[in-house]
Amino acid sequence: MVCGSRKVGGYDKVRMPSDPSDPYCKYFDKKQVAKFKRSMDAVAQSVVRTEQKTNPNFSKYDILIVEGGALGPDDMSAIWARSNQIDYIEIPAKWDIYGNGAGFRRNADMVNMSKYVFAAYDGVSNGTKHSMDLAKKQKKKIRTIIF
Repeated sequence: MVCGSRKVGGYDKVRMPSDPSDPYCKYFDKKQVAKFKRSMDAVAQSVVRTEQKTNPNFSKYDILIVEGGALGPDDMSAIWARSNQIDYIEIPAKWDIYGNGAGFRRNADMVNMSKYVFAAYDGVSNGTKHSMDLAKKQKKKIRTIIF
């Protein structure tokens, strides 16, 4: 599962793409994208090493990325998954049904279905902190990158 603040990636500083072939370039700050990509690569390698202890045939292609569909780390993780030929699933919040609590419900669903949690945290986001707290409570393996 990947979670993170919308401000991670600098999506709020939307700019025109300098390289239209780069799917990250339209919305995200290049330095934060590079940090995020390196972090995702490291997390994937760590997951593979851990899983291979009990299943020697496990590879990165057995990973399923679970993300919430928001701008920021969610989008970046989906782009990363596609570029690495890794499956992902988007679990959007159902704002029209659950109102203001939709994000927290969605976060709980994503944590419940995940074995590992990768959080791109800006130190402010209540939603990301909520996901991290749920993951800790459930004794999930968590990797946090501070942006």
